[in-house]
Amino acid sequence: MLGSWAGAPRVLANRIGLRRRVLIAAAGVAAVAVVARVMVPRLVGAYYVDSGQASLASGHFTAAIEALSRAERFQPNSAEVQYFLAAAFRRADRPERFALHLERARALGWPESELARQAWLAELQSGKVAGVKDQLQSLVGESVPDDVAEEVYEALAKGYLRSFRWGDAWVCLEAWLQWRPDAPHAHVMRGYLREQAGDTSAAAEDYRAALERLPSLSEARLRLACLLLQQNQVEEAREQYLARLADAPDDGQALAGLAQCEVRRGDAPAARSAIARALASELPAYQRGIVLGELGRLLLAEGKSEEARMVLQQAVALAPGEPQIHVHLATVLARAGQQEQAAYHQQRAQQIRLEYERVTELGRQLVQRPNDAGLRFQTGEILLRQGLRDEALRWLASALACDPHHGPTHALLAQFYAELGDAEQAAYHRLQAAGVSDLPKTRTAQKTPPSAATPPNATTRPAEGTIKGSPRP
Repeated sequence: MLGSWAGAPRVLANRIGLRRRVLIAAAGVAAVAVVARVMVPRLVGAYYVDSGQASLASGHFTAAIEALSRAERFQPNSAEVQYFLAAAFRRADRPERFALHLERARALGWPESELARQAWLAELQSGKVAGVKDQLQSLVGESVPDDVAEEVYEALAKGYLRSFRWGDAWVCLEAWLQWRPDAPHAHVMRGYLREQAGDTSAAAEDYRAALERLPSLSEARLRLACLLLQQNQVEEAREQYLARLADAPDDGQALAGLAQCEVRRGDAPAARSAIARALASELPAYQRGIVLGELGRLLLAEGKSEEARMVLQQAVALAPGEPQIHVHLATVLARAGQQEQAAYHQQRAQQIRLEYERVTELGRQLVQRPNDAGLRFQTGEILLRQGLRDEALRWLASALACDPHHGPTHALLAQFYAELGDAEQAAYHRLQAAGVSDLPKTRTAQKTPPSAATPPNATTRPAEGTIKGSPRP
């Protein structure tokens, strides 16, 4: 009995020691948890920031946005994250999100000089080159970081393209590619210029070069696929559309292109499946018209003339600038004995082809006469007649930027807005066409599409090798 009492203090001491060790261990675990709670978000956020910056440097803007958005979830109050998100959205041509994140970066204390650079790059990219002439001049002959130089080339080329200044855009892109031959976005933009000039083989080479360097570049893949389809290289075009759909299964443009390929291959089940998928996706009206045109063509081949007629009439209303839809509608109308209407659509198909040739020729003339409002007006007029409304309005806006009092442009816009039911805009342009110039222009400015910015002077262009990084050839 006494022996058991004698060991009691030792047992008690052991228990106290155990509790102390447990408490110390628990405190250590708690401390680690606190540190982890603080450090893990920083470490994970830093990882995604690095990933986003790497994607930006390679030209993969979608991947950059995805990575930086993940970083934002871990570091919502990071000025760095907000700044690079702004840069990524600007370069991805999403101006509203760019402005939002730029203001957040400013509120969080990011250096004002870098914020200012992003702001004038956005203005430059929109086509307002003259408005940032001083900033561009400050870079001429100076050594700037390579990433900044590339951003300037990219924004300047986009700005020239958006204001339809083909010659200036070409000079900028050639200088950019001379410095960085592997720049994928430069190849896409040069390919687009070559396409506008009718040099489709060289355009395809540029698109392929862009895809070699950045296989995920959707614009290059879709433009290449469209060119191949126009050249009746159906199998290769189909491969390009399928490659795009492997990355983005709901891409409406790729689904529409795949539908066209399957119809031309004569695979009716595959064609019906592709058409159904395309029509179930979110397509612009004009593209929906193209897909309906393929459905009408399929029905026509199956001998379902009445169904084909109904579908093709819907298609031609949505995509009036597609000559093949007019040809197929003419065929089905002729079968129904409606010869006069059939003749109209045959003539319209031929007229559209001639108009496309005319637009190409106008583009060549515009290289030599970039400030000619008449050339811009003629292009807009043709595109408006073909149902390409947004692009037509950008061309007409650029005509007025060159000559604010260009009568034919105002007259056409007056007619357009009258048919749209906008009486105020119709009246404004009607008076402008009549020579009345002392009218408020606030509503007109609001109506102008964002990318139809005031074109710069033709002399505001980068001389080759003048925007210097480190090193340059």
